[in-house]
Amino acid sequence: MSTSFTTGRLAAGNSNQNTESNKLDQIQGLTAAAQSWLQNTLQVETVEELAELAVDQALNRLEADGNPVPRDQLEDWIGQAQALVAAQDSWQPFATFVVSLQSRQVGGETQQRTVIYFLEGDRRKIWPGLECDGVYGLMTDQLQRLFQLQPEAPPRRRVNP
Repeated sequence: MSTSFTTGRLAAGNSNQNTESNKLDQIQGLTAAAQSWLQNTLQVETVEELAELAVDQALNRLEADGNPVPRDQLEDWIGQAQALVAAQDSWQPFATFVVSLQSRQVGGETQQRTVIYFLEGDRRKIWPGLECDGVYGLMTDQLQRLFQLQPEAPPRRRVNP
């Protein structure tokens, strides 16, 4: 089993998986001329970049460059972009487990324990020592309950005649 952790946004070179969904022409009311202003004045090329704009800074910059845009119109474009970005990033957690391996010193002796917390079910289990099988079992059990899945049948052993 492999596990990977990611943080932050993908680098710009990797975010072009769906370039069609990232085009500014998806924004209603954003004319080709306005797209050009945004690209040339603010270097906004994508829906994601539009979604991250700060309204006041963008208004000031557009006005300084002779391309004033009404505040409500810019807010609308940014709002549409934010909605599009949110729709593309629709991953929602359905099961969150926090596993904590803990230790303490008692009378010169190190004690250890394993704690798992199932956030959505508000359930906690604590084992003395370092426990892996119990953690796996509890996670599997909670997911089966969550999805009302049938437990996996244990592997069949071959018996030689």
